[in-house]
Amino acid sequence: MAADSQLQSKPPLSTVERVVKGIPIPPSRRLTMKDVYLEGKPRFDVIKAHFIKEGRLEEDAAIKIIEDGAAIFRKERTLIEVDAPITGLICC
Repeated sequence: MAADSQLQSKPPLSTVERVVKGIPIPPSRRLTMKDVYLEGKPRFDVIKAHFIKEGRLEEDAAIKIIEDGAAIFRKERTLIEVDAPITGLICC
């Protein structure tokens, strides 16, 4: 019974205030292609700093990063294409 009365006496959490005041609010501005890329190369320091703050990217910048990374992986000789579904692998 005591636990029930404690739960009922707690005020509801705010939907507009930060629960943990010491954690900064994430950036509201999304990084653009100009922010992310300099002379055709991604600016990892900028992206990392923004992500640490829980920031986001504009969709076209995120897609370009994914496509560029996928292109690098496709060039790797260690990767092979297999047809789905894969039900088992033979090793050695």
